[in-house]
Amino acid sequence: MSADVTSERTTVVLCVGTYRRNDALAALLESVLVAADHAHEVAAVGAVVVDDNPDGSAKEVIERYRERFELGIEYRHVGRGN
Repeated sequence: MSADVTSERTTVVLCVGTYRRNDALAALLESVLVAADHAHEVAAVGAVVVDDNPDGSAKEVIERYRERFELGIEYRHVGRGN
């Protein structure tokens, strides 16, 4: 993740674990974006999503948010399904 963030703002990176909850994941990310917008003057926000679903279906959700987080959003596929 990279961004041009001044030292006067706090950096916040959300880490989310998910397993077959793509609708809930999208709703969560939308809510985080609303909060990030409200806190824009004091914080830069990014996210990391760890997908434990063997088929990696959360990647489709993440792609829709690729350009929307100031610090970016990263996708990690574990896929153990546990």
